Amino acid sequence: MKRIKFIIPLAIIVLGIIFMVTGFYMGAADDYKKSLNITNMESAISASGVKNLDINVQAAEFFVKASNEVNDFTLVAENISKNNLDYSVNNGTFKFRYEVKKWYNYADMIGLMKGKGKITLLVPANADLMDVQIVTGLSRAEISYLTAERIYIEYGYGGADIKNLSADHIEVGGKHGKAECCNLNCKTSNINCKSGKLSIGNINVENIGLTCGSGDIELNGVIGGDSIVSCGSGDLLMNIYGDLHDFKFETQGKGISIDGKKEIPDNDKGSKKINASCGMGEVKIFFK
Repeated sequence: MKRIKFIIPLAIIVLGIIFMVTGFYMGAADDYKKSLNITNMESAISASGVKNLDINVQAAEFFVKASNEVNDFTLVAENISKNNLDYSVNNGTFKFRYEVKKWYNYADMIGLMKGKGKITLLVPANADLMDVQIVTGLSRAEISYLTAERIYIEYGYGGADIKNLSADHIEVGGKHGKAECCNLNCKTSNINCKSGKLSIGNINVENIGLTCGSGDIELNGVIGGDSIVSCGSGDLLMNIYGDLHDFKFETQGKGISIDGKKEIPDNDKGSKKINASCGMGEVKIFFK
């Protein structure tokens, strides 16, 4: 009985402390959420004179595509913090930022928001763009139907879906995450996957550089000229639409195979060149 008399008051005290801490947290959470200025918004930015896009979205899902339905850059944002948003047009460059400086400013990470922030940017289909640079972070990105002289994309942990790009030069790279690319048309390209997985379907390129660290790259498409391929400890698979005899090879490393064979073909008369090096990983090249 004495033990029960001791336990009951103690339980009441513990419950009181729990309710007090919970109430304090909920109040503090509400105050913090208000300080973030969470909002939905829509804005139109004149496309007149804009030649370059400089975009960095670290803290929200990001969708960017060219559209025939808009004449200006059209921004639609849901569930985002005004504190982290900044955009402007200067000297022909539309600069857009949605990023945070501290980890605890990612509101969705600490459960203060019902869903992730979402940002959609519509680009006029007739925009005459020179340089497009897009950097993304923790959330998924979708990038499609863009045309420019040069396109640079760096995706983060959230990965990316990239399709229907046309440019003189295209670069796609990521340190982590999973990215899928489809329908890339360019004269030159650099593809870089430090870790994670990057797949490229239906690329049409003249000259290409492929760099694979500890991640995986799979490429399918037409290569009209030369290729420089470098693989560390990851796996790199190339499915090239064309005749093997059109290519000559220069290789370094034991993990390289051509059409499933370790013996490298001696095609000195090939008009195109593949220079491949491999460390602890594998480079597999097939001709379709």
